[in-house]
Amino acid sequence: MEPVTVTFSGCKHLDYEDHFTARKQLLSGDRVFWMREVSPYEGAPKMVQFCKRRGRINDPEGCLTEEKACCSDFSPAQHTVLVPDP
Repeated sequence: MEPVTVTFSGCKHLDYEDHFTARKQLLSGDRVFWMREVSPYEGAPKMVQFCKRRGRINDPEGCLTEEKACCSDFSPAQHTVLVPDP
């Protein structure tokens, strides 16, 4: 499958840089979350977000909207992310 570029809104602190061992996946076709193939511990969530301020967010929809904000630092921004293998 061809890589897909997706533009969507979410908190400006969400981290989509390629320095994680997880892979980017599409969520509902128009947003992105991280899928962790290898869990760091037994029972760890596989579908997560990563935040530049708070670290791992154990919800694939965390901080994609203000209603799903995980902290008081939510600040809306546009993200453009390349998903290599949708």
